[in-house]
Amino acid sequence: MPTIDIDSGALLADIEHHFRVTAGPGAGKTYWLVNHLKHVVRTSKRLTPCSRVAVLSYTNVAVREIICRLGPVADNIEASTIHSFLYRNVVRPYMHLLKAADGKDLVAHHLVDSHGEHHPSHKHLDEWLTANGKGQLRATAMKKSCDRVRELLQDVVVRVDDNGSARLVARRLDVAKRDKKIAVLFQHDVLVNYKRPYWQDGTIDHEDVLYFAHRLLNENPVLRRFLSARFPYLFIDEFQDTIPVQAVLVRWLAEQGTIVGVIGDPEQAIFGFLDASPGHFRDFNLDGHRAYSIPDNRRSTDTIVEFLNAVRTDGLNQKAVRTAAGAMLTVYGGHLGSAIAMAQKEVAKPLEMLILARKHKTLLEVNSVVAATKDDPWKQLEEADVDRYRLLNHMAVSIALAKRGLFDLAIQGLVRGICLRQGFRRPFDYDGTADIIAKRSLALFLLEKAMKGQKQLLGQTALDFYNLLQQETPKCDSKIKLPKVKNGKFHVAASTCSCASLFDALRMREPIGTNRVIHQAKGAEADAVFVILGEEQLDHILAPMPNNEEQRITYVALSRACDNLSLYCPKTERLTDFAKLPNCTTSVVVAPA
Repeated sequence: MPTIDIDSGALLADIEHHFRVTAGPGAGKTYWLVNHLKHVVRTSKRLTPCSRVAVLSYTNVAVREIICRLGPVADNIEASTIHSFLYRNVVRPYMHLLKAADGKDLVAHHLVDSHGEHHPSHKHLDEWLTANGKGQLRATAMKKSCDRVRELLQDVVVRVDDNGSARLVARRLDVAKRDKKIAVLFQHDVLVNYKRPYWQDGTIDHEDVLYFAHRLLNENPVLRRFLSARFPYLFIDEFQDTIPVQAVLVRWLAEQGTIVGVIGDPEQAIFGFLDASPGHFRDFNLDGHRAYSIPDNRRSTDTIVEFLNAVRTDGLNQKAVRTAAGAMLTVYGGHLGSAIAMAQKEVAKPLEMLILARKHKTLLEVNSVVAATKDDPWKQLEEADVDRYRLLNHMAVSIALAKRGLFDLAIQGLVRGICLRQGFRRPFDYDGTADIIAKRSLALFLLEKAMKGQKQLLGQTALDFYNLLQQETPKCDSKIKLPKVKNGKFHVAASTCSCASLFDALRMREPIGTNRVIHQAKGAEADAVFVILGEEQLDHILAPMPNNEEQRITYVALSRACDNLSLYCPKTERLTDFAKLPNCTTSVVVAPA
């Protein structure tokens, strides 16, 4: 079926068919999606008081933006991330149906109240290694292999095998197989045995949600009918980021009668390391589906859109809606710091210029906060004490979210990070039960104290950060305490790790600040953007390569700019190549040392 071009303000006359909408950067796809949601709620004859329209996106920030734009019709719509959707509607209500091979409950479902990142426990890891005949990995001489096991366990994912069954595997399975000492540990059944102690404690992670949801809907097909009746319409934003196991779940709902619509851009598929692929979007094909395209670009000037069209490799040529020529593209060579300073002088709001780089190390150099290093300060803390690492990491993430005005997400994430079903996670020392009011009170109290002292903390160490929390916690509730740290591995690691480096290397899914690696900038936009190119990325512009993920990553970076786009070329001798770019107005500048 041919692809039909539509405007971002167009409404579909027929809402009862599956569809795929291809929309490039700045096309107004969120605007179109929100209008379509309102249109479905107003005109559908299949919605009942017991059913809702589901809309899924991949970050909490994107979900919140959709909800804010929906207005009154939001009451008829469930907007969430795909993990939250599956947890709330499949995993949480039906988890008791999951059984192990011995017939016992796979999960202590009465203890589960949330899901988060996976952090290997030293106790569970040691017991699992011993049970599988690999206790020798705990010896000092085997530290490298043990560290590799821990890293791979943090990156266990769900894949669907040829028989249609969900399997737990190491994402970097090739790495696991190459090390014969640990390869046997990364078989599905062995990984399930690794996860069971966590599940029996009521602790599940994001990948567990996918694994449980697939098993529940696969082993209990009647649940698919229930879910489809509850959600007769399902729309998914950024579908190019969908992984295979998620696509299977969507197809099951479509088979039960749910109308499925997907929106995305295959040229912005940049999460291949998470098993996402542009093919998942291009190959989307449900019975009777129709393909649409929004060719407009409402974000960028004519100059930038022409440049993007030359870099894009799939043949989509966007049309600039703004009809403003804008500033010419500027390519800098020479000294990086001087180049950034020169670019900032050319824009109206220099402090808001978005600086993007492919690698985090490059940003460390740009920020000049800490010396560029191969060591991840968060990893050092995690290896020293996983519980105290988790506390500081959740605090830092919440501070960053609160600084952006996302207070609800900050508190929500902090509560999830520091609390258990009935109390508080280690390292908090608390003997008793706590309700949601007590949990939120502590989260809000600690966040307020940390926000007030953040400027001072930036000049201090991670140990100072922990000591601040240790001193303030009893002031919120005298029954809750944080043990002091007087010596040990955490004391050594935290006393030599600056808070500035922690905030700079923050581990979180949402983008923060004006200096970001490109993957964090997905979905963002700025009036002025400065992209630091690597040697490989020069060819992404000068000789674009189709079906290449690194090419797509570069394209995503370039497409964030609204009015002013600047590039940094690390090879001064190649600056003249940019001056020859077709259909682009380009200025070449060599920044002094």
